[in-house]
Amino acid sequence: MVFIEGIFWCSLLIYGIALILFSIGNFFFSNPDKTSSSQSVSVIVAVKNGETALTGLLNCLSRQVYDGELEFIIVDDNSSDRTASIIRAHIAADARFKYVNSSSGDAKLAHKKKALDAGITSASGEILLFTDVDCRMSPNWAQSMSNAFTEATDYLIGYSRIEPAKTLVSRFQSLDFYLLMAGTRGITLLGTPWASTGRNQGYRKNIYTAVGGFSPIAGCLQGDDSLFLQVMRKKRKAKVRFADDPAAFTTGRTEKTWRSFIRQRIRWAGDANLMWKYNPIFFSVVLATFFTNLSLVVLFGASIFYARYSILFFSGLALKFVLELLLYISALTHFQYKFKAVDFLFWFLLQIPYIVLMGIMSFMAPKLGWKEQS
Repeated sequence: MVFIEGIFWCSLLIYGIALILFSIGNFFFSNPDKTSSSQSVSVIVAVKNGETALTGLLNCLSRQVYDGELEFIIVDDNSSDRTASIIRAHIAADARFKYVNSSSGDAKLAHKKKALDAGITSASGEILLFTDVDCRMSPNWAQSMSNAFTEATDYLIGYSRIEPAKTLVSRFQSLDFYLLMAGTRGITLLGTPWASTGRNQGYRKNIYTAVGGFSPIAGCLQGDDSLFLQVMRKKRKAKVRFADDPAAFTTGRTEKTWRSFIRQRIRWAGDANLMWKYNPIFFSVVLATFFTNLSLVVLFGASIFYARYSILFFSGLALKFVLELLLYISALTHFQYKFKAVDFLFWFLLQIPYIVLMGIMSFMAPKLGWKEQS
């Protein structure tokens, strides 16, 4: 048990420092003022069997108001449902829309990255914006994202939220994703961006071409957001910014079942396992997060039989609670998120076994393919 104690305190130290840094970034740092932009923009969305969500997205995109050239490239990843016909029907009503099939993407790529590459190749915009078929946004989303692309910006990380429903899985998902985004914003403002989300991000097309597209991460299941961000930083020293304007926020889908939520997060965790190749510091925090929670599970079990481990368990649990609560509070104003004490307590307790489960199940990620809502 001495070994377990050592792992616990070392992991908690690394994890705790990361949480403090995230919070400092949110509390004390901010982005410079945005500009007024009219750069040409291409919005690219990869869709596979997305007929149930596609019309809602296309309607959101149709309502976009932009000062410059704007196009919407919807990439059909060989869907077997009505995806293609829905896209083509929308093109007839709005000339800004363009249908592309994923077969024109780089043959060395697979899954979502091949579809995105097909869209990027056919894009005419200087700036590429990305979202998912199940996301929704305000009419000023494209304009606000473009405004954040100053001359010193190569890669833009946008905020995406989950509106919680009444189900427990939805409430957990909403708060968990909010905290992930809070950490992302905090560390980005400190000048060392670690992660992004394909639900809301953008980068310059010339940078994509300069790094060889997705070819450096061709073997990854997904990787089109956080891993690719690290590729751009490593190969081109890309300058990264977080989009703070609420008009630039998107809203993603709420998972209806624990099964769908777990499958989604397993895919995400699978890519995180490869982060050591691109950002060892970030990967060390990922490992520390896993071992902190695993150690708590072990210490809880040991405390049932040995009273002395109860003190260690509860002291570590209390410290973790305070630091995660600090992160929770740090971004509430920026993301217009409401403080919910009951939801936070629920998330805090469930997060411990959840993180352990994700760490173990992450090795199954290669067996999961990407679907329309990954």
